[in-house]
Amino acid sequence: MMEKLSELTNEYIDVWQTRLDLADDNISEYFSQLDNEEQQRALKFKIEDKYRQFVISRALLRQILGMTLARDPSSLQFHYEKLGKPYLKECSAGKQLNFNVSHSHEIALIAVTLSRVVGIDIEKQRDDIDHNKLAKRYFSSLEYDCFNQCEEDIRLQVFYTCWTRKEAVVKATGKGIAYGLNKFDVSVHPDDPPEILHTHWDPDEKSRWIMKDLNTDVGYVASLASKGEPFRIRYRDLSELIEN
Repeated sequence: MMEKLSELTNEYIDVWQTRLDLADDNISEYFSQLDNEEQQRALKFKIEDKYRQFVISRALLRQILGMTLARDPSSLQFHYEKLGKPYLKECSAGKQLNFNVSHSHEIALIAVTLSRVVGIDIEKQRDDIDHNKLAKRYFSSLEYDCFNQCEEDIRLQVFYTCWTRKEAVVKATGKGIAYGLNKFDVSVHPDDPPEILHTHWDPDEKSRWIMKDLNTDVGYVASLASKGEPFRIRYRDLSELIEN
């Protein structure tokens, strides 16, 4: 496993996927792998699913980064940007190791790359929420118009396509929704190439971003965004880590 992970280069962004519906014994083991700050943060989650999502995704992130850096996962020390995005000061082959995590219901995705910002988002498609209300509040006027013009039978997929594409961008910036989801426009239809169409603060900013839709389980939608040179997605299977 170490040998495979050491192949990470600027050409790739590795995307790891795992399920979160693991046995309680696994959860206890993963909890023990977290540092004190992470354990205290985990214990603040009063909803069991949220607790489970955090513990598993953070422990597996430690395992991936530890093997990439040839370090004991428990020895890694996370630092945090102003709005809470974690990062490491350690480098791989002299290059900054960047990562981002997203989870929704029973699936987590972890993106790992070198020397480039990266944001990833996955969402389970839910039909029990008011998508029109959310789109009107968070989408740009262009995106909202496109959303409303879509046929009713695909509107759910259109909503989550647009949402994950936008979330991937703001997660890459480290600013989250506070950045202002309506300050830029993305393509919203699942059949349209994923891309930033306009950035209202700087017309040239859109050309610096590359966006990709990701393969994941049926009923989920996922996207990834990164700045810089073109890259390829390399899918990794986290079940190997769980089994070992």
